[in-house]
Amino acid sequence: MAQWVGKRQLSNGLWPSFLDEPAILPDTSGSSGIAAAIAIAVRQNMLPPCHQLSARKAHDRLIDDYLDQDGWLRGASGTTTDPIAEMR
Repeated sequence: MAQWVGKRQLSNGLWPSFLDEPAILPDTSGSSGIAAAIAIAVRQNMLPPCHQLSARKAHDRLIDDYLDQDGWLRGASGTTTDPIAEMR
C-alpha cells in the first residue's frame, strides 16, 4: 500500500483529495495522515527506510506552507463526497 500511495504523491509533497485524480487539489488533512502512517510504519520497521522520504517531503511542505502560527492546519478539504448526491 505504501508503494501505491507513494506513486500518487504530488510533486509538491502532498496527496490529492482523491488519490487517483492528481488534478484535484491536495488535501492537507489526508496528506498529514498518510505521512504520519508512513513515518510510524518506518519507525516500527514495518516499511523500509526508503519510504521515509515521502513522509518527510509531505511533513516539510505542511509545516512550511500550511501550518499557521496557532497550530491550525489550513487546506483541508471540507468533504470528499457529492453533497447533492447525499440529499437524494
